[in-house]
Amino acid sequence: MTNFLQPLRSAFAVVQGIVRSYAEIFFLSRAAVGFVLVVGTLLNWRIGAAGLLAVVAAYAFARLIRMDARTLQSGYYTYNPLLAGLSLGATLTWSWPTALLIVVAGVLTFLLTAAIVHLFRFYLNLPALSLPFVVGSAIMHTAALRYSSLGLNSRKLGELMSDDFGLPLVVVGFCKSLGAIVFVPSVAVGAMFSLLLLIRSRILFGLAVGGYLLGTSLRAMLLDNPQQAYLDVYSFNFLLIAMAVGGVFLVPSGTSFLIAAAAVCCSIVLVDAVQVFGYFFAVPAYTLPFNLVTLGV
Repeated sequence: MTNFLQPLRSAFAVVQGIVRSYAEIFFLSRAAVGFVLVVGTLLNWRIGAAGLLAVVAAYAFARLIRMDARTLQSGYYTYNPLLAGLSLGATLTWSWPTALLIVVAGVLTFLLTAAIVHLFRFYLNLPALSLPFVVGSAIMHTAALRYSSLGLNSRKLGELMSDDFGLPLVVVGFCKSLGAIVFVPSVAVGAMFSLLLLIRSRILFGLAVGGYLLGTSLRAMLLDNPQQAYLDVYSFNFLLIAMAVGGVFLVPSGTSFLIAAAAVCCSIVLVDAVQVFGYFFAVPAYTLPFNLVTLGV
């Protein structure tokens, strides 16, 4: 009986490791949370399938080189490959060359993750966060500019996914920013993730809301254009910084919340700087502001 159940247990461990990769993006390690996030990304199947393919490729390669199964099961080493796959799915149309590039991106970003995690732990005593994804996606997007067999995705969402449901501008912007973390800037997806975050951690949810409001409000003053500030999907950096600094890497307290607020304020100029950089060099920076500010703090 034990021998019969062993393959089922192994399969369950693999699935658990894959779905936890999704949960790690939002600093939540529960497999149930990851499953909801999988469903959320698959609502836009091109993006969701690309992310799933990348994380499966990374997981398979990790097993091939005999990485510890328990380490893999946490999802810590595979959420960066997942993000790399999602970014390519949001940028490129589906084809066999695209699928091959996504598999390569998953494996390459996994290798970058293993290297950066080791270097940061040994020399700096810091987490890698999503820095391997930033480096890996920059490499893949730069290389993709030379591949004429790849087509660009129109990035158009379906009718339900693009509907704002008549909600206030700030609510729409918050939900889209939350969905944009997994490259699905949709009010429907963002509302689903908001509810999930609220259920799992009211502190992280409060920090996400506070970080978004602070960052976008100050940016609206600087840009003199509230709509541009609130609807800019790069505002997800404010959410992630507030959650990471105020509720994950520091013990939640009044002091940590003030430090998180200061970090969000510092990130505003970085958000605009990386967008200008990406515009001129055609290299997306995505979570670079989040990584630089969070690691610095």
